[in-house]
Amino acid sequence: MQKNSRKKGVLAMDFGSHSLKLVVCQQNNQKIKVLQMFSIDFEPDFYENGHIKAFDEMKTLIVDNLKKHKIKLKNVVVSMESTDIIKREITIPHVAQEDQMDLINYEVNQYLPIDLETYILQYKILRAFEEDERAFLEVKLGAMPKEMAKKHYDLLTQCGLLPQVLDIHSHTIEAFVKWNFEGMDVLEKNTIAFIDFGYSMISINLIEKGSFVFNRIISINGREIMQMVSEKLEIPQSEVNKKLEEINIFELQDARRQLLAQNRATEEYRPLELVVDQFGAYLEDWLEELSKVFKYYTSRSIENSIDQIYIYGGNSNLEGLSDYMQQKLESNVQILRPLNKIEFTPKITDHRFQKYIHAFGSYLSR
Repeated sequence: MQKNSRKKGVLAMDFGSHSLKLVVCQQNNQKIKVLQMFSIDFEPDFYENGHIKAFDEMKTLIVDNLKKHKIKLKNVVVSMESTDIIKREITIPHVAQEDQMDLINYEVNQYLPIDLETYILQYKILRAFEEDERAFLEVKLGAMPKEMAKKHYDLLTQCGLLPQVLDIHSHTIEAFVKWNFEGMDVLEKNTIAFIDFGYSMISINLIEKGSFVFNRIISINGREIMQMVSEKLEIPQSEVNKKLEEINIFELQDARRQLLAQNRATEEYRPLELVVDQFGAYLEDWLEELSKVFKYYTSRSIENSIDQIYIYGGNSNLEGLSDYMQQKLESNVQILRPLNKIEFTPKITDHRFQKYIHAFGSYLSR
């Protein structure tokens, strides 16, 4: 990123499944100064899995909120995620940099069932190594549908903005983590899992001794759960997150165990009991899927292990979640926080920093 743009300030946006996170920040020596930080909630059918479904409605929301918060910056960096973005780790012969993309295109044509004309390819060299006296490169590959990228570009330009970067979450979390833990041994000596608890997906990124090595996305039925809680407790969906954050996970699972011990038919459950049963089962499904991903990674090599887990994202704020995960997964679990490298101005009212990490990452990865 150019120094001038950092000093002037940058608008960073992160598109999520039910909200848009916006951060206005600027570089202040070795720290980031946050001038504004807020989110815009939208209807579940406006944006789904990286696809803009309600273009005009999203445009109105963005324009109105830029005016409301008196944001005049035009340059914007963007982060988003989708299971339709293809991610692979591939191995290619070690060739000169100018020949790498041609070789990657050839490999993609051979092994992935996609039309390259409809995708934007990006890659990153993870490491160089030798095997049987031959030199190879291990490459992290990302392929985004061109139509998906174009829709985001068109939306932002019609809002009067100038998109500079459209990045994916596996890149923005890596940028944030390396900046946040810069100069510390924690990254260089360990394998750390960074888990993003979102509304419709859980994203797992592993950084092994300072290098990104692994990414998996687990689709979850957050939309159905939110709707169920809203209906059973007779509260608007906009209040569901706040309600769930008031529930202690340990108390919830204790209540569910007591409920199941009664051997009653679910048809007999009262509304609150249904929430306890279904949301408790939902959390157990999360942990089971996470355990499968970790077991897959550790099974690839006897040397593979998970030394530390950090959680972030909107649902990481559930009370007791980190402690409950630590008990179930038998690994140290903490909420990902900035290490005294971010300054917040007094006007910041939403202090749930964990849900804005990808927006910060997009700013740092420019």
